[in-house]
Amino acid sequence: MIESNKYTCQPIRSDSLNGTFNMNAFNKSKSSGIELKGIKIFKELSIGDLTLIITYYDSLDAVTYWFNLISGDLTLIDSISTPAYFGFMEDVEINFNNNSIKFGFFDTNDRWTLKLSNKGRYSFKPSDIFRRPSNMIFSKRYLCLAKK
Repeated sequence: MIESNKYTCQPIRSDSLNGTFNMNAFNKSKSSGIELKGIKIFKELSIGDLTLIITYYDSLDAVTYWFNLISGDLTLIDSISTPAYFGFMEDVEINFNNNSIKFGFFDTNDRWTLKLSNKGRYSFKPSDIFRRPSNMIFSKRYLCLAKK
């Protein structure tokens, strides 16, 4: 995992029912993009041919983050979101050796860990299903997000 800066974003629409926004993330070296949840890129990390793009949307009362794993051909491989928190993500620790990220949120003692699996796995636990987009319910899970 190394920090990168290959993508830019452009918000494209609001879904007024759930307050989330979508954006197009454009690879700076290609003319095409991919649609992701959120309106801004928080952090971007490269893992071989894969890219992890962390996006977020800040509403008036909460912030939601999405972790998006993208292949070199701009295919969304996996995506998972955090619950909505009142404050922004902070105390981000990236462990480049074991492909994991630890973080917390402003004014909480909550600590979260995101791990990337090279093989992926199938899981139908509620925590794995409800934090993912509906088109990824039956896909392999490469990202594992857990509250410690």
